[in-house]
Parts: sequence; structure tokens; C-alpha cells
Amino acid sequence: TTFPINASVTLKGLMKPIMLMDYIIIKVVFYGQEHITSGVYVVTGQKDTLSGDGFRTTLALTRVGSE
Repeated sequence: TTFPINASVTLKGLMKPIMLMDYIIIKVVFYGQEHITSGVYVVTGQKDTLSGDGFRTTLALTRVGSE
């Protein structure tokens, strides 16, 4: 795998803004096995939406390393 890896994740909704360039750890598990996309990501953007489906937050991420 080569760096950087860009990703996005949509959550149910964050009540407060997350700081840009904060590090988060994502652990992806398929059938009990940790996936190669697991690792340390930095937040590069945040988009909040409100619709009939509810409140959603989409975070733009860039992978910076493995856990």
C-alpha cells in the first residue's frame, strides 16, 4: 500500500466540530480479521448535513500510518 490514502467516513452526526488535523484510529474488521485499511488517519475536512434522514457528519481523511 502506498501513501497517502484518502478516505471518507459518514457518521450519525457529531454534536461539535472536530479539529482539522486531529488524528483518529480506524480499525476495520471483516469476518474477524483486521483489514489492511486499518490505521491512523488525519482529519482533513468535515461536512455536516441535515435532512429527512437525520443529522449526518462526513469526515474527509488521509491515512498517515499504521497503528
